[in-house]
Amino acid sequence: MSTFDRHILFLDDDENRHEIFKEDTAHLTNDFIVEAFSYSHVVEIFNRFTPDTWDIVFLDHDLGVEDQMCIPDVTNRFPTGSDVARYMVENGIKAKKIIIHSYNSVGAANMINIFKEIGVTAIYHPFDAGLKDYLHVE
Repeated sequence: MSTFDRHILFLDDDENRHEIFKEDTAHLTNDFIVEAFSYSHVVEIFNRFTPDTWDIVFLDHDLGVEDQMCIPDVTNRFPTGSDVARYMVENGIKAKKIIIHSYNSVGAANMINIFKEIGVTAIYHPFDAGLKDYLHVE
């Protein structure tokens, strides 16, 4: 771990949510906060850090259609947060806290179940101003 207090990753395709998240975390000057906008972007970020780097990971499910990267062995759909969850599980990407902030409750439940299969707890909390309440890690 570096000199930062915490390493936080925020994944969402919506730039407005990124702006709100930045406002909510502006006071966290000792934390290393990384923003990702797509599946391919978050995979690139995960590949730059050791698997146990993350303290808090915020994940969205519906990642939009801008990401044209194909999921290995899948060519008929765009990647989602469920693909990110599978990537994390398959590549040993860990976090002390995982927050699923998607408004898509079905997609969020799928993501939670992917983590649950390996004994990792993920919290479901749809995106809103209360998301900042999850910035504490014990």
